[in-house]
Amino acid sequence: MVVLPYYHVPTEEGLYLHYKKICESVDIGVVIYNNPDVSKIYMKPHILRRLAEECDNVVAVKENTPNVAILYEQIRRCGDKVPIIQGRGEWWFGLTAFLDVRGYVSGYANFMPDLCLDLLKAGLDKDLKKIQELMKKLEVYEDFIASMGRKYGPSTTILPPPYVDHYLVYSVMKATMDMLGLHGGSMRLPLVNLKEEDVKALEDVVFNKLGLKKIR
Repeated sequence: MVVLPYYHVPTEEGLYLHYKKICESVDIGVVIYNNPDVSKIYMKPHILRRLAEECDNVVAVKENTPNVAILYEQIRRCGDKVPIIQGRGEWWFGLTAFLDVRGYVSGYANFMPDLCLDLLKAGLDKDLKKIQELMKKLEVYEDFIASMGRKYGPSTTILPPPYVDHYLVYSVMKATMDMLGLHGGSMRLPLVNLKEEDVKALEDVVFNKLGLKKIR
């Protein structure tokens, strides 16, 4: 998986040649990580289409645009050539499953794989009722993550909403894995760990409200 280049801003031709060179240099599949949150650029559908037609080992796109209309255009113009995968997690997959994204990338699957797999199946089946049911279960966890973002803020981003304004989600997921016995570990600076008081509050969410069980 190769994220967009995030320092110098390339031309469209430069972006195409960058990925073409990577694809020609390896004998494994390449997943394009189309993430404007971290790169300040975006691979538009006509570039993706050209790349997929030229390089047989482009096997998927992890699509992270927060703009639903742009996501749909990507699927409409390129989805027959390369699978478009929702890269923004459960909430966004539930929202965009009906646009024919082919799956999603999940951090939560590290510690609640059954729910995440059920959501994947519901989305691929276009089962709105089941999607709503599963997303309702996740609300308490999503609310906790949002509260941590507010508590540990403000963010230093200059990007407008709905781009990612904080990354406390990773701190919460690592703490969740630790308490379940999965060794999530510590964040690396400049990202920060949860304070002990917040880990205690998270335990109530994980064990009493989500009903997860220790694995080890």
